[in-house]
Amino acid sequence: MSYFRILFLSAIFLVLFQSPAFADVGIPMIIVIEPILIVLLIPVIIMESLVMARTIKSIKFSKIFRLVSISNLESTLIGFPIMWLLMAAVELGLEISRAINPEISRNLPEIVRMILQAPWTSEEESLWAYLFLMILFFFLSYRIEYTVTKSLIKDFNIKEEKKTIKLAIFKANIASYIFLSVFPPMLDRLSAK
Repeated sequence: MSYFRILFLSAIFLVLFQSPAFADVGIPMIIVIEPILIVLLIPVIIMESLVMARTIKSIKFSKIFRLVSISNLESTLIGFPIMWLLMAAVELGLEISRAINPEISRNLPEIVRMILQAPWTSEEESLWAYLFLMILFFFLSYRIEYTVTKSLIKDFNIKEEKKTIKLAIFKANIASYIFLSVFPPMLDRLSAK
């Protein structure tokens, strides 16, 4: 199923199954996360390029930088919104099941409820939702970046084995997601002072 079809079907699903609007409604975390990810894209690309250059020795740093830029742009601008839509659909499913049977929601532990509601959460819970979503986005980002890199191996004339490339991308994503998980909460704490 294409990205466009998933996005389109998710949008239709969200429009058809709306719930009443309330003044204390949460904020969509995509509005919080996506601008942060776009602003931090350049430092992330530089960081991931430096990490990958230590493992992939068959091409110049400038090619690694271009490769990492392409794969990160795709995961940031396409992958994250699709993941958020899928998670929002799960949250909507929880809301529908709660409307049908309120016992379902009462029997869920608070942490599970918070995780399921991470795509659309209150301002007080936004930091925890952000950190949880970073875990999911790590795996999504890693998968997208590996798929993009694998498709460009011949174009960039990379000589390393796929296993080595996979490890390089994994290490690069570990480094960048540690940065992405620490940076916004640090800014949040500084702005609170």
